Amino acid sequence: SPRSPTPGDPEPNALRTVALGAFTAFFYGAYPRELNVIRPLQSGPPRPIQWPSERVALTRILREAVSTMFNHRIKAQLQACQSRLDEQQGLADALKRGVATLIFSPEGEILEASEPFARLMGYQAGALLGQPHRLLCPREVAQSPEYGQLWARLKQGQVQSGLFERLDGQGESRWLEESYSPVLRAGRVSQVVMVATDMTALHVRLQHQEA
Repeated sequence: SPRSPTPGDPEPNALRTVALGAFTAFFYGAYPRELNVIRPLQSGPPRPIQWPSERVALTRILREAVSTMFNHRIKAQLQACQSRLDEQQGLADALKRGVATLIFSPEGEILEASEPFARLMGYQAGALLGQPHRLLCPREVAQSPEYGQLWARLKQGQVQSGLFERLDGQGESRWLEESYSPVLRAGRVSQVVMVATDMTALHVRLQHQEA
């Protein structure tokens, strides 16, 4: 059973004050005046801390204080991170619902296709997953040096954009204004995000005007 305090024992509140002061000094670089003294149980002037005899109590209180403070801080940081992730996920989901997008591997494999893009190109939802990007290109485009340069630059992390001829699910030509944005992770391209706008009607109209 715990022993009763004897004259000369440090007050528990005094120990807690010193421990919290020590933590404040360590964490914030501030040194309160109470850090180096402790009041005994009986009345009397402050005396120096007897570290050999009082170290165990101080260490325990300090650990409790550190644990409590860090747990609250870590919990708040995790909640803030989760809130930002939820917001970013909401923005990504909104874009996928309303914008024609594709997500590729660095090698050009289609990882995700938004519903608007699938409808635009005449594909069923999920039919494009795992397919190569060149499936959407005319043969002469897919075999051209410019096509190889496009993916070489994307693998290097360079943003690419332009007006490109693509083929829909029925093999008909569509002209898309496409913007490719590489996603970097640890300094390397992990994915490529493409946003597309259908410019077919405008392209056909301009061709007729030129004719």
